[in-house]
Amino acid sequence: METMLGPVIQTPMKAQKNDEIDLHELGLVVRRHWKWIVGITLLCILASIFMLLWSRPVFRSNGGLYLGDIHDRNLASQDNFSRALDQGSMSGGIESQMAVLKSRDLVVQAIKETGLNAQVEAAGSSDNLRNWHWKLSGKDIRLYKPRQDALVAIYADLHNPMLAGSPLSVRFASKGHYQVFAGKTLLGSGMMGQPFTVPNQLSMNLQGYDKGFVPAPGSTYKLSIQPAYSYYQTLIRNDALQVYTPKKENGEGSTSKANVIYVGFKSTQPYQASAFVNQLMADYLAQSLRWKTEEASAKGDFAKQQLEKVRQSLVLADQKLAAYKQKTGIIEAPENAKVMISSAADYQKQATEARMKLNALNNIERQIAAGHIDSYQLNMADSRVLDELSGSLAKSEATLAQLRETQTDASPLVAEQKAVSQRLQQSIAALIANERQMASQTLADLQDRIGRTDAAMKQLPRSEMEIIALTRNAEVLGKLYVFLMQKQEESALSKASTVSQNHILEEAIIPDQTISPKASFLLGTGVFAGLFLSITSIFAYHFLSRRVQTSHQARRMLNGAPTYAALPHLPGKQSGNNPLFLVEAPQSTGAESLRVLRSNIYHTLQGRLGQIIMITSAVPGDGKTTLATNLSHALALDGKKVLLLDLDLRTSARDRSKFPRSHVGAGELLCGITQWRNAVQRVMNGSFSYISPILETDMSPAEILSHEKVDRIFDEIRREFDYIVLDTPAFPTVSDSIILAPRADLMLSVLRIGHTPRQEWAEHQEGLTGLVLLRGVVINCGEIMKTHMYGLNTRRDGSRSATRLLQRAG
Repeated sequence: METMLGPVIQTPMKAQKNDEIDLHELGLVVRRHWKWIVGITLLCILASIFMLLWSRPVFRSNGGLYLGDIHDRNLASQDNFSRALDQGSMSGGIESQMAVLKSRDLVVQAIKETGLNAQVEAAGSSDNLRNWHWKLSGKDIRLYKPRQDALVAIYADLHNPMLAGSPLSVRFASKGHYQVFAGKTLLGSGMMGQPFTVPNQLSMNLQGYDKGFVPAPGSTYKLSIQPAYSYYQTLIRNDALQVYTPKKENGEGSTSKANVIYVGFKSTQPYQASAFVNQLMADYLAQSLRWKTEEASAKGDFAKQQLEKVRQSLVLADQKLAAYKQKTGIIEAPENAKVMISSAADYQKQATEARMKLNALNNIERQIAAGHIDSYQLNMADSRVLDELSGSLAKSEATLAQLRETQTDASPLVAEQKAVSQRLQQSIAALIANERQMASQTLADLQDRIGRTDAAMKQLPRSEMEIIALTRNAEVLGKLYVFLMQKQEESALSKASTVSQNHILEEAIIPDQTISPKASFLLGTGVFAGLFLSITSIFAYHFLSRRVQTSHQARRMLNGAPTYAALPHLPGKQSGNNPLFLVEAPQSTGAESLRVLRSNIYHTLQGRLGQIIMITSAVPGDGKTTLATNLSHALALDGKKVLLLDLDLRTSARDRSKFPRSHVGAGELLCGITQWRNAVQRVMNGSFSYISPILETDMSPAEILSHEKVDRIFDEIRREFDYIVLDTPAFPTVSDSIILAPRADLMLSVLRIGHTPRQEWAEHQEGLTGLVLLRGVVINCGEIMKTHMYGLNTRRDGSRSATRLLQRAG
């Protein structure tokens, strides 16, 4: 007999909560299902590889703009913030220019001019190149170069929403004439290189990518057009169009002092991407020049209107003064009169300037009343505070326009920005009213001074009055003329300065490197997704499953019953594979666990002989039959005389390859048809006996087991054998175990991890609570600690390892 391996493993008498989270338990769950984790992760990685190869490569083309107008205006007038911002016009701040470059009208114009929203393909060809094409070509950008027979549809737009996304076809006749069909319906006829318009349907200008190319008669092309505005919304929503400033060394965006902005565009067609960026920058410069010219013209309108009148009046005044001097011989006015004449001229000049400002303020006030503020008129007001407010308003309006491209007016961000713009408009309106009042007061003061000067001159001698009046008129008109000439020159200089201040710094080139898909990102995402999905599903199954999932979880459900052993995988009776661990794998963890179980049984039964050990479980398939067979074999190997009595009379599917065949069994024995000695089949030189569960009667097994003669049969068997192992049906599935329990000395319940339902196990435990006998639990498929494997699987004699035998047994 082997030495005792230790006392029975005890569990706490009070069960713990089933929903308690144990990190060690979760680790065991992950380790148990590692194959599932690896499999799901590999599937996700394969899906990522497929996406990587099947997705379309994306290129980004970049171009740069230098905004010299901002720099020049800051140098020319550092004390006037308005001329740096310039009322939010095209010569405004960097932020305003970035908003203008992404404005709807400007981008839509560039889209139409490059044909970005129209796709024209020759029949039988496709431009949907995948990443694997790009990889196999050696990343040759010429793969994307338009073919010689390629066409482009510029200024394309749809006016009929029903045609959006619909496949159209273009059929060519001779000399570039073509017909456009929607299915079989003819929409219209056109000519290469000329505008084509179908009222309320579509418009475009079809051209060859190579100048001069004309498709051969009979050629057919597939045409697909997306509304330009819808295409613009898609670009903004997908962040395909990017406008940004240069990056500093620390990675932050530069300030507006750099006066450089870049335009980037992401597309699956690199040639189209570079053409679009260059066209957008060219349209921006043209728009900038046009707006600035209009601004300069607006500034000189008043001066231009008054200049001709003043010039004619000045010529007439000079003629009258010259004629008077020739007639009278008086050369000039007295000195005191000259002082008054000079003062009157200065007052008249200031009054004219005040009228110009008042005129601009009146125009602005009318615009405000009409609900519109013209930034060009604001410059005429010549107010620093007004310039700052108008610049802020321009930025606010640009931000509001950008928000409205992606959000509705009900959005909180849009509502907040609208409120900011309204507050700025109210501030501007109040400031304009105040400035107009001040300008009116200034003009009134100047006119009062002019009146007092005229009154003083009338007090001079009559002989000097005429020369004084003529000299005064000439002096005043002369200064007015010089003042208006200066204003006109400023307007002309402003127009001239628009020619060369803003220009393209870097033209967009055809990109030869992709920005997506990124292999590292996709593969990393695949690994993360695989681990996340597999582990999440395992934990979800663990916490939501009806079955006991781990040994830790099982021990919390034992209600104080001791654990006699935690065995590796023991197949259920349905598997038809009941390995004998101590014979087939004597060095395995399964064999060692059976030795621990045997020692714990010795310790519990205190070495008494004739003891009955009953094996049961909560549901069929928990491995109790395999356990009963291995336990009987382990006891027999230790020199004990053992009888394995299979009382699962409802089934008889035991693997008979390990036992001799018999025509009688436990059913006939318990019914009194035969004696127990006739039903016994002896194995291992008589130390291990076995009675099969054959039952050939219509009687219920419960009725058979309840008969009084069963007690006499067990008494006889006790006297003959050291240990009797009863393999009984699952309880509470059937009541056989409860009927046999009073006749047993020790009951072992098998709990199989991943198989035994929690509810059934709870009912099993509750149903056995009132029984007066020793009870214990054997955990099937339990986690065996590494310390239990000390000395195992270290043989070097070339024999098969226990691990492989366990795998074959499982």
